[in-house]
Amino acid sequence: WIDGGATSLENTALLCERHHTQVHHGYALRWDPDEKHWRTFRPGGREIITGVLTDTRGHPLPDLHTADPPLFDRS
Repeated sequence: WIDGGATSLENTALLCERHHTQVHHGYALRWDPDEKHWRTFRPGGREIITGVLTDTRGHPLPDLHTADPPLFDRS
């Protein structure tokens, strides 16, 4: 909404105080509709990407990411 977009549940992200403050200091969040998750960007525009999650032995863990359920029932 700060850039002229609609204020709606579809255009909303719930952030803790720390991350909310970072958005006011140039960090950005963007929803990726294809991957169905949020992407985070540094003030210069570079995406923050985390590495592959591993177990304590360094073996990659399976990707268990699932879409977040809706906050409200819209039926």
